[in-house]
Amino acid sequence: MIVASAIKHKGIVFTGFRHPDIIQYLIKLGYEKPIPNHEQGFIDEDGWFMDRETALVRAKICDQVSEDFTRVLTSEDLW
Repeated sequence: MIVASAIKHKGIVFTGFRHPDIIQYLIKLGYEKPIPNHEQGFIDEDGWFMDRETALVRAKICDQVSEDFTRVLTSEDLW
């Protein structure tokens, strides 16, 4: 099950409720905007980072989105 939005940057995974919230947090930490070379995804209940495509498959398996869902997965689709 997907439990949080996440951004991976330079091997470090940052989590939050929504991706824009994480980006704002990174900017407050001093990262330049836009955040270069980052990957947006999600975290599952075991703490594993998944890219958006993998997370979509997982969200379908866990009934967090319908089987016929075809858009890019966003946090707004989950909660």
